[in-house]
Amino acid sequence: MNVAIYLRKSRHDRDAGEEETLSNHKKVLLELAKERKYLVKKIFQEVVSGESIALRPQMQALLDEVKSYQYDAVLCMDIDRLGRGNMQDQGLILDIFKTTKTKIITPRKIYDLDDEIDEEFSEFEAFMARKEFKIIKRRLQAGRIRSIKDGNFISNRPPYGYRKVSDGKSTFLEIDEDQAKIVQLIFNMYTKERIGGTKIASRLNEMGIPSYTGGKWISSVILHMLTNPIYIGKIRWGFINRRPSLAPDKKMECRRRKEDEIIMADGKHPPIIDIDTWNKAQEIRTKKVIPKLKKNFSLTNPFAGLLTCGKCGRHMSITRKSRKKTKNPETRIKYAVCNSRASGVFCGNKLTRLDYIEEKVLEEIKKRLADFELQINADDYITENHKLQLLEIKMKNTEKEIQDLMAQLDRIYNNFERGLYSDELFLERQEKVKKELDKARERLKLTKEEYIKEEGHQRPTESIPILRHVLDVYHHLSIRGKNLLMKQIIEKIIYTKEKHQKNDDFTLDIMFKI
Repeated sequence: MNVAIYLRKSRHDRDAGEEETLSNHKKVLLELAKERKYLVKKIFQEVVSGESIALRPQMQALLDEVKSYQYDAVLCMDIDRLGRGNMQDQGLILDIFKTTKTKIITPRKIYDLDDEIDEEFSEFEAFMARKEFKIIKRRLQAGRIRSIKDGNFISNRPPYGYRKVSDGKSTFLEIDEDQAKIVQLIFNMYTKERIGGTKIASRLNEMGIPSYTGGKWISSVILHMLTNPIYIGKIRWGFINRRPSLAPDKKMECRRRKEDEIIMADGKHPPIIDIDTWNKAQEIRTKKVIPKLKKNFSLTNPFAGLLTCGKCGRHMSITRKSRKKTKNPETRIKYAVCNSRASGVFCGNKLTRLDYIEEKVLEEIKKRLADFELQINADDYITENHKLQLLEIKMKNTEKEIQDLMAQLDRIYNNFERGLYSDELFLERQEKVKKELDKARERLKLTKEEYIKEEGHQRPTESIPILRHVLDVYHHLSIRGKNLLMKQIIEKIIYTKEKHQKNDDFTLDIMFKI
């Protein structure tokens, strides 16, 4: 995206000094352009503080170039920096941006004036630009964000495993050794023993280990810790959006923000958890490898989390039935049934004995193994393996090239911020490196696509020993062990059985991972 930067010192910035204020604003907007990979074509720096467009030559020059469709967007600190004069000036500026479909981008929002809502919002903001409180609030928030990006911890309460300390200028975290051991224990139980949040909380309570508040541990706290990047040395800000609730019985509304709205920065604090353990925990959490169990209940379905209804998409659950009355549940036959029955709106997918499904799944695994064994050709494999290695080398070299170009781009920005480059030299060198970077990224994308294609050719060779192992050990495992094993090779099992079908006559659509 080709952008221009517009800088103007407001009356409220006079105390800070003209050069200092514009320099700070330029630094923020250049960092924004750097983060979002915008191509800065020109920087307009207004040194006068006139409210009228007639008194601002840089604004006049900017509007002339916007009218000639030279930019996709204009970056500025706040929308009121473009025009805070009379309504006629404000209307003229907004009308030019709307007609040319040029976006206005600030550190907190992107305004698309071709969108009716954004247009009304921009007009409202222009009207409210003189409200001192909002401007001060925005600048305070910018200060917080700057502090977070510097690696500081600005929240009131430190997370479990850390202490909050200060060096007089900033506040950051240091490890609480006693609590850090508990954090590591929690991650180990989750990733190595494969037990969920409820059971981890129970174990900690049984061991007499107090929680952060000194009370009992609960599963929600455990799960929050397992997904908190603070433990790998990161600072996350804006993860939860808290705002006053419109409901009379609630004070606050809490919502998770989108990923692109969250700030993630390297913290000054050391990590407690290594990156491999962290990634493993996120993989387990995302893929739901550990099924949820009700308290005092054990797993009864080897396909828990995998078996879904082909009619409504709900997960299938297990029920027990017997033609003879018996109080012993172990003598009753297990059936897989769609959860829509429990909701009162049955989708019509007939239930089936679980052992029938189990037999058919194992048969499908045997068929897949046989198909893979037929595909194997030793000479072809050697050739494909060599090609795969060459593609890996090519990807690594291209990734190294991208890293070097990114470092070069960082040096260009740093030299510009230090005053070593003029605006013209900065724009020239930045554009040259960005073009090279785009070409390298495109090459990497194409190489990755080719690698994935070639990797698919090798999959049979890699999958054969895995499938053989599954078939060899399956009947010797507990239900929980079977479930974990199935989740290593299967993404989803879609089950469908029509009214006319009986016994083991049903359809399974198995989505394999390998």
